Order: sequence, then structure tokens, then C-alpha cells
Amino acid sequence: MAPSPDQLSAALDQARRLAQGGRLADAAQACRRAIAIAPRDAEAHHLLGLTLIQAGQVGPAVASFRQAATLAPAAPGILNHLGVALCQDGAAAEGVEVLRRAVALAPKAADIACNLGRALDLCDRRAEAAEFYATATAAAPTLWAAWAGLMSVLHRLGDLERALAIAHRAVAACPRTGAAHANLGRLLMETGDARAAEAALRQALAIDARLGDAANNLGTLAEEAGRASEALALYRTATRTRPDLADGWSNLGNALERVGRLEDARAPLMRACDLAPANGRARAALISLRRKLCDWDGLDGEVRRLGDLIRAGGGEAPAPFATLSLDLSPEEQLLAARAHGRAIVGKVARWSGRIPPLAPRIPAAPGARLRIGYLSPDFRDHPIAHLMAGVLERHDRDRVEVTAWSLGPDDGSRFRHRIAGACDGFVDLAGLPTEDAVRRIRAAGQDILVDLAGYTAHARPEILALRAAPIQVNYLGMPGTMGAPFMDAIVADATVLPPEDERWYDERVWRLPHCYQANDDRAEIDPAPWTRAEAGLPARGVVFCCFSMNYKIDPPLMDAWAAILAAVPGSVLWLFRTDEPAARNLRAEAARRGLAPERLVFADRVPKARHLARHRLADLFLDSFAYGAHTTASDALWVGLPVLTLAGNSFARRVGASLVKAAGLPELATTSVGQYVGQAIALAQDPGRLHELRARLSAQRGTCPLFDTRAIAAGLEDLYAAMAAVPVAAPGTAPTGGSATI
Repeated sequence: MAPSPDQLSAALDQARRLAQGGRLADAAQACRRAIAIAPRDAEAHHLLGLTLIQAGQVGPAVASFRQAATLAPAAPGILNHLGVALCQDGAAAEGVEVLRRAVALAPKAADIACNLGRALDLCDRRAEAAEFYATATAAAPTLWAAWAGLMSVLHRLGDLERALAIAHRAVAACPRTGAAHANLGRLLMETGDARAAEAALRQALAIDARLGDAANNLGTLAEEAGRASEALALYRTATRTRPDLADGWSNLGNALERVGRLEDARAPLMRACDLAPANGRARAALISLRRKLCDWDGLDGEVRRLGDLIRAGGGEAPAPFATLSLDLSPEEQLLAARAHGRAIVGKVARWSGRIPPLAPRIPAAPGARLRIGYLSPDFRDHPIAHLMAGVLERHDRDRVEVTAWSLGPDDGSRFRHRIAGACDGFVDLAGLPTEDAVRRIRAAGQDILVDLAGYTAHARPEILALRAAPIQVNYLGMPGTMGAPFMDAIVADATVLPPEDERWYDERVWRLPHCYQANDDRAEIDPAPWTRAEAGLPARGVVFCCFSMNYKIDPPLMDAWAAILAAVPGSVLWLFRTDEPAARNLRAEAARRGLAPERLVFADRVPKARHLARHRLADLFLDSFAYGAHTTASDALWVGLPVLTLAGNSFARRVGASLVKAAGLPELATTSVGQYVGQAIALAQDPGRLHELRARLSAQRGTCPLFDTRAIAAGLEDLYAAMAAVPVAAPGTAPTGGSATI
């Protein structure tokens, strides 16, 4: 006897109830009983497909939907589910064709049009996808998925302006959908409108506190505005509500590091690397953190892995500054810088339509007074300000008009006041949107804009990428290439950047005749003497010192230092205490090398003049290898403390050699680790020789090129005049390459 319709209906009803109750395996069995009752019933096959898709069995679901579509070829709902399942099964191209048939049968069905848009997007047919997403929003203005898809497609097509307009319409159509406000906030961030972005993101979280992406983005805005505690709380919310959000963990780790909680930062950064193993930015941040902690176990392998990621490309590139102290090849450092530069260019491309192109540059006439701008977040109590204050004071106002463009906080320090007084103009751009900052600099008509930050903390290379001045120069803050088309020149010298290394730099190289580094011949040294007891040093014995940041210390350097200390009984190594965890780890590393941990003595931060004065307690400054001392080496030489350095294989590793040559002590620039160790031991065992070196430094301090601040300023002015006189390249040709020395 044939089954009755009631039996079929009962089996299907049972299947639906079981599926609604989450009993998917039982629901599938009920569907199969229904199919056994009526093998040609399209709805039975359709319901089985829905049950299987819900259970994650995509392949079997596709087979069931196909059978249902064969039995009911004009049913748009069945075709819709078949098309979606095909996309999930990796057959998006076939899914597109099936969904087109569904749209033709039900042209007003917004959900089907939205699904077709998604399928086209999967096939990288974004313009077509946008068309069907738009159709869906018109048919069902409250269908958030369609608005989200349309915004995403437009954004990836590079049409930020239209994407932002759609985001505003989406918020109007779906005012109680938190994700709509969150997307609007994210797009507003990209336009640089921080205030409007923050309002949108706060509204998103007020509607739905579980929106981890919104919390993460709001945390970024809070951190950029200097609200560190709020940023940390928001990043914690983001990682709690979206534990799979690698960017949230990365931001949390970086924020903890920035407030000095280095040990707490490790776990979030490790989590970010686990979630996104190809993310070079997160991996570089973790390596950088571990170097700051002097936590070296297995670090070489991590650096090699980062090098592999850099060469492979793709993903987020590491911050270039973080690569300069790592054992990476010049090619890898250049690739990292170029990837970062491309990201900056891509970011500002979304804004550039609102800023007209900079007028073509006209070469300066010989002897013309140039308008020079210095751009920096570090016009405060910071090493860059310590180096540059004297140069800014000594610029010849008959040759240059100088404006300082400040991106950082006003710390009220004497360094900030001194720089403000040294310049013809001092303009605070902190907190000003990028586009407005560019307009301000352009309005001032700067001939040359000298960037003193590169890709260091708080830099804003977006200003440079939007071309704030016709000639833009990389100087002092970034001892390596910026790898960016918006940087025209880098200031160097023959030691830090020899001609054979120019191939690793995208900027044209301009060299000062002695040492590239600015120095201040008015740096104050506290006249009050230090005692060894006050500094925590033993009453007797040779004092080696290195006041560089702890991240510059690595195992090869510690091996060399241990060999030196072992050969000089009673000697100590005086280091700067970046933080206590690093000090503990360094003492442990000393113990592993057979040294008593107390032979490492740590100096705490004191005011600059007082810090300079305590150098007089040391006998010899031992430079670091991976990233040499820059300002700290100049400090030592200024006070009369000899600096022993190792000339390495990069700009950042040769600065010490450049400094000691310009100070008149070229013999202190060694070329091998063995020579470095041997010379340190020999000097420690020859007090007369050390005394002679000190005497030479003291005698030459007023005349050597290193501390001739007026000559340094004049040398920079000569370079600027030569840069400004270079003919402009014809449209469509590459800019003039090569190098120049003044």
C-alpha cells in the first residue's frame, strides 16, 4: 500500500522539530525516512540538505540540494541554498550560476541577491558583487548583511568615499545594529576623522558590548589620544569578546609594553603570533619585547622565521625600525622597509583626493635663502632633541629659515623651550588630523622637510606620504632606509653608509664630510661630582660602562663582555637599568658565563646633566654590536670618556665608528670581536694609555669635527642648498639617483 501524504508530513514535521532542538543526527534520519516515503519529494531532499549544512556536512548537503533542485528546478529557495552550499564547498563559480537562476526566478528576494553578491565577491568579481549587494539593500533596507557586503567590496575596490557614504546610509537604515556603527567608525578612522570615528565606535559598543573589533579600534583611538589606561581596558574587552582577534592581542601586548609592563606584554604578543603566524608585525613586536627583556632563549630561530616572512611578502610587514637591531640581511631590511612604505602609501591614497597635488618644484637659485622644516615627535627631553638643539641654534639665518613642526607632547622641558627659541617658527601639530597637518606645512612653503623620526615611535610618515614638501629628507632618527617613494634623500657619512651599500637604500644618499650625527657643543654637565658609592660602584677596580638601552645587548655581546671582565679582575660593567626584569635576566646571563652577578651594576635614570656627570666614574665605554650607541656614545665622548666600538655591517652598527673617528680617536673603531675584546683588556691593563686617550679627548673637544656644532649646521645647509639646486626630473622619469658629499 502506498504511503499517505499524512505520513510524509509527519516525518517532515518530526525532522524540523528535531533540528530546532539541536538533534541534527536524528533530524537527518527523519528526513531520510521522509525520502523513503516519497523519493521524489523536493522538500524532503531540501530539508535534509539544510540539516546537513547545519551539522557542518557541506559535501553531503550539496548532494541533497542538487537532488531537490532537480526535482523542483523553478524553486528559488532551493536554488538559493544550493548556491550558498556550493560556495561553502569551494565551488563559488558554479554557485554564482545557480544563484543567478534563483535571482531570475525571484528578482525581489533581497536575501538571494545578497548571497549572489557574496558568491561574486568570492570569485573576485567585486564590481558585479557591489551591484547585487546594492540591489539587496534597495529591496530590504534593514538587511544588514547586504550593507556590510557592499561596504566591504567598495573598500577593497579602493573607493573609500563611496564606502563611507554607504556606511552612513547603513547606520540610518539599521540604527540599532551595533555592527553598522562599528563599520562606520572603522571607515572614519581610515579617513583620519578620529573624533567622528570615536563617536561611532562608542555608539556601537553601547548597542552591543560584545563587538570585539569595535573595542579594539576604539582602543587604538584612545591610545593615539594618550589615554593609555582606557586603551588597555578596551583591548582587554576586545580580546575577551573576540579571543580569535589577533590584532586585539597584538595591540594589547604593544600597549602593555608602552606603559612599561614588559613581562605582562609577552603572553598577548605570543597569542597574536599563534593566531596569525604569518603576521610579521606581531612577530617582530614579540622579538623586540624579548630583546628588551634580554630573554634570548630560542630568539635566533624567531629572527630567522621573521626573515622568512619578510622574503615571502604578504601579511602585515614588521615595523622597519624593529628590524635594524636584528641579525637580518640588508636585503631583508630593505624589503621590510619597502613593505611598510607601501602600506603607508596605500593608507594615504584613500585621503589624497581631498588634498590637491603639490605644485611642481622649481630648483632654487644659487644663494637663495631656503625654508627648512624639521618634523619630529621628539622636541622634548629626548635623545633627538639633545642632539639637535645646538644645530637648530647655529643655523645661519642668512641661508635658511627654520621651522620646527612638532608632533609630540609638550613636556615643559628646557629642551623643548630651547628648540622653540632656536627656530624662526615652532608649530605644534600634535592631535591635528593628518590632512590638516599637511595643509599647514604646505601653506608655510617649506622648500625642504627634514624628518627626524622615520618609522620610530610616534612618527607620522603619513604626512610625508601625502607630500608635505617638494623635498623630503630622512635624517638622524632612522639609521636605515625608509624604503618609500615619498622620501627623497638620506643624510649619512662615508663610514655609516659607504658607497657599496647604497643599493640597499631607496633614498638618494647625501653625505656630510665627517660624521652625519648632529651634536650639541652646549650640552650641560652637572659640576657636582659623583662618588662611586653614590653610583653603587665598588670603591676600586676598572669600570666598564654601556648606557645604551638593554635591547641592544645580545648573546654575542654578552660573551665578549664576559671575556673582558674575566680577564680584568675586580672590574665591573656599569649598565643602564631599562627595567628590573631585564636587569635580572642580564645578571642571570652573566652567571651562566661564570661571572658573579654583582659584577653588573645598573644605573637608574637621572636628569641629563647629572647623567653626563656620572660618566667621569667610568674608565671605558664598551659599545654594543647589534645596534650601536648613538646619542649615548656622543654623551660619553663629550664628557671625555673613551668609547671602544666595533664597526659592523649596517648604518646602525657603524655609528660608533663614525663618532670616534670624528672625535679624533680612530684607533677605537675595531673591526672584529676578537680585536674588540683584546683592545678592551689591553686598555684596562694600561691606565696610562686610558689617561692619554682621555687627555686627547679633552684637548680636542673644542676643535674636533664631532662637536663643532656650527660646522655641522653649515654642512647641513650646504647639503640642503645642493638638494634644492638639483634639476627636477622630467614627468614619467625616475628621480636623480646616486649620492653626493659636501
